[in-house]
Amino acid sequence: MRKKWILAVLTILLVVVLVTASGCGQKSSESQDASKKISQSQGAGKDTNVIKIGAIYPLSGPTAQDGENQRKAHELAVEEINKAGGIKSLGGAKLQFVYADSQSKPEVGIAEAERLINQEKVVALMGTYESHVAMSVSEIAERYGIPIIIPNALADKLTERGLKYTFKTVIKTSDFGRDTGKFVREIGEKTGKVAKRAAILYGDFFFGHEVAEGWIKQLPQMGFEIVANVAYPVPATNMQEALLKVKQANPDVLFVLGNISEAVLTIKQLKELNYWPTYGVVGVGGGFSNPVFLQNTGQLAEGLFIANDWFPEINRAGSKEVNKKFKDKYGIDMTGNANTTYAATWVLADALERAGSTDGNKLREALANTDITSGPATFMYDRIKFDETGQNISAQNVIAQVQGGKPMVVWPDKYKIADPKWPVPGWDKR
Repeated sequence: MRKKWILAVLTILLVVVLVTASGCGQKSSESQDASKKISQSQGAGKDTNVIKIGAIYPLSGPTAQDGENQRKAHELAVEEINKAGGIKSLGGAKLQFVYADSQSKPEVGIAEAERLINQEKVVALMGTYESHVAMSVSEIAERYGIPIIIPNALADKLTERGLKYTFKTVIKTSDFGRDTGKFVREIGEKTGKVAKRAAILYGDFFFGHEVAEGWIKQLPQMGFEIVANVAYPVPATNMQEALLKVKQANPDVLFVLGNISEAVLTIKQLKELNYWPTYGVVGVGGGFSNPVFLQNTGQLAEGLFIANDWFPEINRAGSKEVNKKFKDKYGIDMTGNANTTYAATWVLADALERAGSTDGNKLREALANTDITSGPATFMYDRIKFDETGQNISAQNVIAQVQGGKPMVVWPDKYKIADPKWPVPGWDKR
């Protein structure tokens, strides 16, 4: 009897142990499942299939409007790329741009590049509109082995320093001297109204001196005598003193560079002084090609020649369609380097697609092997291919003349949609 009782007690204890163990195991399993769900929940709101690109521009200060135009161009391209399926070789990864304000200061650009690379974990950089900022930011990209695409800063030196991670889709600064001089010489020969005396007017800052250097070197080689070489302070609040120096030199043609505020001031104060050079004025730089320029000058800009690498009114396939999309979205034409920025965003997407990776070295190799002859980026480039320095071999200027309130391409002949009016009559004959 005693044995039976002991056996019963042991049986009961064994059952209790088994039930307890089973319960503990169930709780442990439930705890693991709960932890897994929490982990999944925490990651659910974070799209891991996103590729971050850093974009550094002046988003405050005197050139903020230009920086904002670049941002708009990126956003339009990104919207289209992502809508089309993203980067398919990376599982349809979507592009996400992270913007930083350079404040037009190299030291700020450096700090922002460091932040974008180390904190935001961007895989590439784009920017920076201003060459003096791009010079510094590209050095940071090189140090970290992060590719940088420059679609809107022009200094020749950007691709003359042996950097392996810098790629520039846009024209060189020296191209302004070559192309504007060539245009004025050719139109003079065609019409018999040959300009020989030239004045150059530019801002006293890095880019201004870069452009002036091109004019000083190349214009005399084309038969021009530079009778006035005038640098004005930047930012300028009054251009009259500089313009009076030009007037006194009595040039046949004025070559002038300006950011948006200086470009507007130049035209308005030429009118105030009732002065116009004998044959005409050729404006270069983002200020003259920015759509805000024509909004602020209106009829005063009629007859002005503007050098840029693209205009909406150009004989190039796809140009009108791309500009329409931009204008429908933002209400302005895609000029002021927004065009180059839009195209370069597609160039980056193409490189990511071919690289099939966000690794800096692989992406750099893909960019170095770029050779695009069709697709969205070719609305402004015949071909996108980089030489050994990282410079796009097909980048070039075109010349437009403001006719009927619009910049109409007049040079070279293969892109023109209007004939140039030369010489441009003075204020009293317009």
